[in-house]
Amino acid sequence: NHFADIFFKIKNISLKKSEFYIQINNPPQNQEHEKGKKYHFQCNLFPEFNISNLVYSICSIGFDKFSEDIVNDLSFLKLPTGRSELIKNISANVIVDYAHNENAIKFFLNSIEKYFDNLIAVFGCGGDRDRKKRSKMLRSAIENSSKVIFTSDNLRNETFEQIFNDAKEGNKLETVIAIENRKEAILQGTKMIGKKDCLVILGKGHEQFQEKEGSYIKYNDFEVIDEIYS
Repeated sequence: NHFADIFFKIKNISLKKSEFYIQINNPPQNQEHEKGKKYHFQCNLFPEFNISNLVYSICSIGFDKFSEDIVNDLSFLKLPTGRSELIKNISANVIVDYAHNENAIKFFLNSIEKYFDNLIAVFGCGGDRDRKKRSKMLRSAIENSSKVIFTSDNLRNETFEQIFNDAKEGNKLETVIAIENRKEAILQGTKMIGKKDCLVILGKGHEQFQEKEGSYIKYNDFEVIDEIYS
């Protein structure tokens, strides 16, 4: 809505650089000097929802530190580790994200699908957690990616077979592969993507371990990717 009190628009967005502007039509009280001003920004964030979050943050602190006369460069800003994180300095498109419920999986995959020809999604469901959501999580992944590799997350006190059986319920599995070992699942995923495709590794993000039968086993998705591509 161009007539909103504060309006923003994303001009360009890509995996490496995005540009947007914020137009102030009706500033809040004590900010009347901002009326009619338009500020341009660039950043390294994607997809759109991260830029939206950035816009809300900018609006909350005000515009006194920004200039109308230049493109205000916010490229120094980074997301928390494992949030919409495109792995740098490798020969393929690999993204790690923390999405670990059905809505988050659907929302995230929908948000990035236009950047790639195909999405290969690797994810699992946690043990000793809500069993009813497992099939919904798998359905979200199936409906919003080209292929799904279902793997282990934190098994805790359940077996991979028990968790996968719950996840399979009511789903069509033509595009699903099950590989219990998460490292092997990611390795398989890297073999399935071309230059214009993306491997999306969901569910653990920044986490440094896998929990199984009361033990915490050292594990990190980023280290696996680094090992594969180095």
